[in-house]
Amino acid sequence: MIAPTIQIMSYGTHPMKSRKTTVSEAPNLEGLTQKQQDHVLKVFPETRASMADYLRQGAQVCIYPQNEVPEAPPVAIALLQTPEYWFECVDTVSAAVTLAAELGLVVASILPRAP
Repeated sequence: MIAPTIQIMSYGTHPMKSRKTTVSEAPNLEGLTQKQQDHVLKVFPETRASMADYLRQGAQVCIYPQNEVPEAPPVAIALLQTPEYWFECVDTVSAAVTLAAELGLVVASILPRAP
């Protein structure tokens, strides 16, 4: 079970009192395929609700090579209107197109470089 989103800010001189804690809201998984639900549950908790909404809508995405996060695979699947919002990173453009289709996303463009 995923807990509701609550952000607790605490400041003070004690290290344990100067921390930020984020707990995530359970996303609405209604209307999503099993593949979409699995994807939503593997992303960062704070993005699960928006991820579920975009997947439910069949959002338009762009696919492009990314080098912003060296630890991530080199090809990003990103929201067309906000390319900073990544759905996933994979190893090849072909894998990105396949995954986008499996998630019900619409590939609007494949870019030669990051937007």
